[in-house]
Amino acid sequence: MRVPGPEEIKELRKRLGITQKELAELAGVSQSLISQIEKGKVDPRVSTIRKIINALEKVSEPRITASDIMTFPAICIEARKSVKVAMELMLGSGFSQLPVIDFGRVIGSISEETVLKLLSEDRGGLEKKVEEVMDPPFPIVGHNADLDLVLELLRKNHAVLVSTRNDFGIITRADVIRFFSKVE
Repeated sequence: MRVPGPEEIKELRKRLGITQKELAELAGVSQSLISQIEKGKVDPRVSTIRKIINALEKVSEPRITASDIMTFPAICIEARKSVKVAMELMLGSGFSQLPVIDFGRVIGSISEETVLKLLSEDRGGLEKKVEEVMDPPFPIVGHNADLDLVLELLRKNHAVLVSTRNDFGIITRADVIRFFSKVE
């Protein structure tokens, strides 16, 4: 492994647009040590250089956010509509789940799984109102939420809603798979 010199560290830090203080926090060292290394006044340990390089690499990795992956706008169903209408909307839109709204506010969710469960219990259940059979709402994150948070939420939920200024986007497991199949 070639160890970068003080000027290379400084140049890379500046190119990435981070301050000495930010680099120090990311690397777990003091800001004064970063300053001394960049000026060539100190010869740091290899372990310290490794921490700094790892921090710089982490900053240089492109950050994937919820807005990069979401489908916008989310297709929603009103709480007072029938389950049959929700089912038709799912089929027509290609979604397996929908947020349930009431006066523009998310109050629940409905999925193919919910519809199948309802049909197994009551074949006439398709005329029920969505609000009678809906599941809890999907978690909501900001548009700048990190991919790791979204992935963690998707492990336990059918979807994640993404809050934008005036509306919602939605991220499903299929959206994540579609995104990563295009990236490489």
